[in-house]
Order: sequence, then structure tokens, then C-alpha cells
Amino acid sequence: MNKLSKKLRFKIKRFIREKGKSIVAFFIGVVLLFSLSMVVFPPLKDFIFGMFVVEKIKVEGVDYNDVSDLKRSLGIYKGRVNWSIDRKELECYIKKQFKWVKSLSISTFPSKTLVIYIEEEEPEVFYRDKSGQLWIVGENGEILNKYRSKKFGYLYLPILECDRKFIPYAVSKIRFLRKNRIGENFFKDISEIIVKDKDSKWSLFLKNFKAKVYVDPFGQFNNIDSFLRMKNRLIDDVGRIDYVDISFKNQIIVKQMD
Repeated sequence: MNKLSKKLRFKIKRFIREKGKSIVAFFIGVVLLFSLSMVVFPPLKDFIFGMFVVEKIKVEGVDYNDVSDLKRSLGIYKGRVNWSIDRKELECYIKKQFKWVKSLSISTFPSKTLVIYIEEEEPEVFYRDKSGQLWIVGENGEILNKYRSKKFGYLYLPILECDRKFIPYAVSKIRFLRKNRIGENFFKDISEIIVKDKDSKWSLFLKNFKAKVYVDPFGQFNNIDSFLRMKNRLIDDVGRIDYVDISFKNQIIVKQMD
């Protein structure tokens, strides 16, 4: 088997050495003839280039954001020959215009469809402004995009309500909460977070708990594990609850409704 392999490699090398120049010359001649034909016969050039003129733009990998604005902004690339588009320039343009785009790659295969693969910045919370509009907030506390998609709701991300300047602060504390196992379980149950300022307790509303829950404003989130263990029996034991305050260390305060 080894002798056969060596013999085959020898024959290939000899063939390339003897016929290589002729083969290269043949392909160069074909390319030159084809190029000359397109110059002499313009309809041929139009036909060939027409096979690669961008007619459709396809965006893949987007789950959290609405791609309609992105597609509209890329409409200027329709009608251009696919391989003539500067990929690096297009990449910089998309990243500059759309904050929710973390990274992207653009297909280099010449066709009528320009395909763009996007990795989104992962959303942390929804932010509700004073007019009631929801916005998607990223991991750095930056507002990424207006919320339009119906894919998300209370089941996926809590809604944050605060002064706009407190968003990065609140998001940094929320990320702290999600880093540990107990905090992550608690986070999944939150539907709404209200932050007045950096010195006030946070008001939380949970999906399966009717009363308001107060937590400390300093990102320690005391007593979460204890609260989760007793949450389901609190209403049975206490009755109608106004609020539960878990902001104190090793202490949970339950305020019954009047």
C-alpha cells in the first residue's frame, strides 16, 4: 500500500511538471476569452452579472429583536452585484446603527440573496418608560431596541420601571442576582421591578404571589432562599398580605392587609 501511494504521488508530480504550464495557460486563455466576449457582447455580461445581483436580503440568528428596521436600512444594497459589496464596511455600518447586534458575519457566496448571520446581545430586562412603551435592555444596562416582538413577555423577562439614569445600576444588581442558583430561580419568578433611587428598597411583583415584595437596594438580596421556601404557605398562614419585606438580614417582615 505504501509503495502504491508513493508511485501514485510520483505520477501526479510528473504530470504536473509536464502538463502544468499547459493547463494553467488553457485556463488563463478561457478566462481572457470569456472576458473579451463580455466586452464584445454586452448582453452576455448583463446575463452573467444579473445572476449575482442582490434581490433579497436574509437575516438569520435573530430571536429577541425586530429585524424589520435592519432589513429596511439594507435595502440600498439591493440591485448591487453581490461580490462588489464591501463586507467590512457593511459590518461596521450594521454594528454602528443597531446596538443589539453583538457580532455578525456576512455570506461571501455570490448569489441573488445576501445572507447576514447575527449574534444578538442578550437582553436582561424590559424597561418601561413614562409613556408605557417597553424597551429591550442589554447586559450593560444600555437600551438596545424598542420592544415590538410578541415572542417575549412576563414569562421571559421582568419589566423594570425606574428613572432612565438608574437603568445601568439596576441591571448590574440584577446580573448579580442571576449569578447564583437561588437568585436565578427567584429572578425567573419576577414579573416587575420598581426602583425609585439608589437608596430606596426595590419593589418586586412576582408571577405567582399576589403581595408586593421589598428587597434591599444594595444588591445583597437578603433572605431570598428563606422566602422561596415559605412563599407558598404565607398566604394560607397570614391571609391577605399587603407586602413582604425581605430586605433585613435574617428577618422577614409580613404586613397583613387592613
